[in-house]
Amino acid sequence: MPFDGSNPVDGIAAKAPGAGAGDLMRDATAISLPPPSAMEHLPGAAAWKDRLLALLRRVDAYLFPPVPNEPADVTPAQVLEEARGLVEERQDWAQGAYVTFGGRYCAIGAVRTAGRCLGDRAAERVACDLLADAVARRGFPDVETMNDRSSHRAVLAAFDEAIAAARRAEGEGGEPSRA
Repeated sequence: MPFDGSNPVDGIAAKAPGAGAGDLMRDATAISLPPPSAMEHLPGAAAWKDRLLALLRRVDAYLFPPVPNEPADVTPAQVLEEARGLVEERQDWAQGAYVTFGGRYCAIGAVRTAGRCLGDRAAERVACDLLADAVARRGFPDVETMNDRSSHRAVLAAFDEAIAAARRAEGEGGEPSRA
């Protein structure tokens, strides 16, 4: 409160007719990028802009995951497919950390993030188990070890194997579980 007893929020709203204080704050904190024409002379600017926008979308999805109104009917195969999509590009995959500040994921970090974003922790646990089974068949003790000691291609192959196992289990009418 200023010393004169007036409300500073009323003063801001009076300076901007039709806008409340919340609108002004939202506008002040919004991230805006220059128009493409202003960046054309910079080499690689379009690629940087695309990467920045992709990063902002991932950060937004991580910080503000959708909250389902009712329990989602998500299958483990859907969780695994979403997780594979998070690490599909080499630059989005991480080793040595579940999730990096830059929005890169290891295999298990991707499964956990996908399960939480889809809103079904039970499907997330089953998906983790199916991926662990695929990893065990490859001779690794756990998903983290396989992720940190294998190539990106091998991690994607383990996801593909786990997705196929989840689809087979769903096709048989049973809930996928560890064998």
